[in-house]
Parts: sequence; C-alpha cells; structure tokens
Amino acid sequence: MANCVINKAAFTATSIECTLDKEPTCGDWKPIITTQKGTVPEVTALASQTVLCTITSIFPQTPLNWLGYDNITFTGTNFPHDLARSTIDIKFTDTDTTPCLAQSSTTTTLVCLTSPFAGTPASGESYG
Repeated sequence: MANCVINKAAFTATSIECTLDKEPTCGDWKPIITTQKGTVPEVTALASQTVLCTITSIFPQTPLNWLGYDNITFTGTNFPHDLARSTIDIKFTDTDTTPCLAQSSTTTTLVCLTSPFAGTPASGESYG
C-alpha cells in the first residue's frame, strides 16, 4: 500500500488531490482518509480505483522440473513491494492448479518458487 501526500494547493472544500509516495500495487483500492484525530468515516463519494499488474517478461522460458523447486522471475509493473502485507496467488493451469509460491517482490520484479506438479511425466515430457 502506498501513502498519499496531499497537495495543499489542490485541497478544496469538495476535493483532495495527493501524490503517491511510491508506485501503486495492483488490486482494487478505495482511499482511506486519516487525520490527526483518526480515520474519517467512509465517504460514499470516494471512488475505488483498480490498478492493474503488467507482465513484460518471464524467466526462465525453458521447461520446468516436474519435481518443482524452480524459481520463476516475472518482470513488469505494479507488483506488491511488501510480501508481508500482500496476498499473491500464482497458479499453473494444470489439472491440479499447481501453486508457485512468492519468494520476493519489488514493484517491477516478482520471484516465485514452483511446487511439485502432480503425476509423472511421460518419457521426454516436461512442463512449460
């Protein structure tokens, strides 16, 4: 989550403009306004914002080990920068939706570790 620094010149009786202190994280967000006296009750006029993640490359682009334990690096934008405060769910589209567990993340790079895939590959077969 990013904090928003209020632009005092753009603060009026009906609007507040601010600048994020770091890149946004993908997801659906609704502003929370806090003051020195606490959180301002939810205002229905506050619009939710959707921030999309983009993936520009994936490494490696070679077949993965069926036994798992391959690191996959995604490069892109708006990835979570704090794994402790974020929920990341990466799964393959195999029949068991095998997970890839997030290991590290910055706003532009996400690394996950593959879990073992179900079943045994046929001779010479690989996943990916």
